[in-house]
Amino acid sequence: MRGLLLLAFAGCGAVDVADGAALQVELAIYDRATMTLQPVHDGDPADLVFPPQGGHVMFVGGRIRNGRETTVQLDGRLLSLDGATLYGQNARTVELLPAGEDTLIPDLRSYTNVSNIAVCPNNARIDFFGNSYLLELRVTELASRRSGTARNRVVLACRQKDAKAQALCQCQCAASYLFGKC
Repeated sequence: MRGLLLLAFAGCGAVDVADGAALQVELAIYDRATMTLQPVHDGDPADLVFPPQGGHVMFVGGRIRNGRETTVQLDGRLLSLDGATLYGQNARTVELLPAGEDTLIPDLRSYTNVSNIAVCPNNARIDFFGNSYLLELRVTELASRRSGTARNRVVLACRQKDAKAQALCQCQCAASYLFGKC
């Protein structure tokens, strides 16, 4: 049964079941202000936020169940709805912490412990904000290579409370961004 993959689309995606219990991933957006994970359900808004490095990103993490290792690779990806076009990706190795029975989460004290998917400035020919995309998070245990993937449709959003910050997000995330436009 080694290498068998199962596919589902209700928050848990492809999972490697070769070594017993499947690695299950619940997709979540990291809220830097509250240092919490907010679950992402199909069709939910996903905020584009201004990170310290500039531009606009999505901070993507998850709750992992049936994990046996605390050192994992998080690979966050933003895709077209048909999955054919990759708009942004970030992979990083992180340490997971216990968060209840049989659940592990990234260390939420820093945004560096979740996937930082750079989305804007946007040089694509379509606006990113206000449109639907697939958000995906693949979690892979480094030693065993067991993995799990969560994937949901999200609507990218510029919902900053400050009008100037919201205008910058919409300008940088609009189609065909050019340096100096905003």
